[in-house]
Amino acid sequence: MVAQPGSQDEDRKARHKAFTRHPDASYAEFICWEWLTRARHLKEGVDFLFRPRFAGDFYFPGRRLSWLIRGDTFRPTPSIALTLASMRSRGLNVIQLRSRDVETRTEYALARALRGEQVG
Repeated sequence: MVAQPGSQDEDRKARHKAFTRHPDASYAEFICWEWLTRARHLKEGVDFLFRPRFAGDFYFPGRRLSWLIRGDTFRPTPSIALTLASMRSRGLNVIQLRSRDVETRTEYALARALRGEQVG
C-alpha cells in the first residue's frame, strides 16, 4: 500500500522519521507510542515504559501488563520462549502484537491489548 500525498499514513510516516526520542524504534513501536501518548494521553515514564530491560517493548506498571511487538509471523525461538517465561514468572500479562495489526488495525488492536486481551 502506497501512502497518498497528504494522507494520514503519510503524515504518520513523516512523524516517525522525525521521532527523536527513540531513534531506533520500529514503525510499529512508534505507532504504539504515538497512540498511547496522543490518543490515550498516557505519559511515558509514568503510565508506561518504552523498552524496559525486563518487560518487552512496552510495560504498564499499574496494569502488570507488557506488550511485545513482533513481525507478521510469530516464530517460537528459545530466546523468545525464555523471555516470555521470565516475564510471566513475574506475574505479567504478556500480549504479543503483530506489527501488521498495529499498522493496519491500530485502534482495534491497541485498545484490546491495553485491556490485556490478546489480539489475533
